Amino acid sequence: MNISQEFVIERSTDVVWKFFQDVPVVAQCLPGAELLAQKDDGSYEGKLSVKLGPMAVSFEGTATVAPDPGSMSATIEGKGVDRRGGSRGQVKVVYTVTSQGSGSKVEVDAEITLSGPVAQFGRT
Repeated sequence: MNISQEFVIERSTDVVWKFFQDVPVVAQCLPGAELLAQKDDGSYEGKLSVKLGPMAVSFEGTATVAPDPGSMSATIEGKGVDRRGGSRGQVKVVYTVTSQGSGSKVEVDAEITLSGPVAQFGRT
C-alpha cells in the first residue's frame, strides 16, 4: 500500500529540516508512536499502535533514518511485529523538504507492506 501526503509549513526550509532531524520530537507528533530507545548503531527501537476497525495491533520493531542534507530529503526504513496477533509490517518512507513561497513544502511518500492477520482485514 502506498500513501502520499504533502503539506506546507510557514517556516523556512532550514527550520523545518532541523525539526525533522530530531527523531524523538517527531515521534511525539505521531499518534500511536512510542520511541523506546536509540541504539548504538543509530537505529531506533519503538512501538506503533493502530486500530483498524475492530482490530487493534501494536507493532514493536526498529527503524533507521538516512538523511541527505544536500537534497533536504531522508529515507526511513522500519519493520515490526505484533506479538499478540502475529502480524508483521514493513515501511519505507521518503520525505523531502522544499521551499514554497515564504514557507516550506514537505512531501511524504510511504510504501507499507503488511502480512498476517492484519493484512487479511481489508480483503473481501
